Amino acid sequence: MYAPPNTIISNSLQTNGTLIDDRWASFFKTYNFLIGVSLDGPKEIHDSRRVNSVGIGSYNRVMAGIEHLRNHQVDFNILMVIHKGNVGKAKELMEFYRRTGVGSSLAFYFLCKGRSIRIRFSLRRDMNNRMNFGKEILVQLL
Repeated sequence: MYAPPNTIISNSLQTNGTLIDDRWASFFKTYNFLIGVSLDGPKEIHDSRRVNSVGIGSYNRVMAGIEHLRNHQVDFNILMVIHKGNVGKAKELMEFYRRTGVGSSLAFYFLCKGRSIRIRFSLRRDMNNRMNFGKEILVQLL
């Protein structure tokens, strides 16, 4: 309506996903949003750091939000923060993302010595080289 002819507008949003319902998912699909959902791994790992205002883990609500996105065929990716509580669980984390099918596109944030480094890659591509790259980054930061 306000954009010049032939202009492509893209929308994206990063969220914890806990409030995504059918209505929101329908809106995101209608307006071609790419949604980034914060999910730090399986329930035990995710809930250890991602809790609501009364201290209850958010994993179940995040997964419900992801299901709404899937049901409406909304494009989404996963943002995972790597921290001292999950940095030694790479195999478990990657198995979780493969098993649940939510991690075809991942963005990792490594928190080391007060610095945040972002690494983004797709599980559909050369996973071993990318994981080795991530390890090398961590070694340099530690």
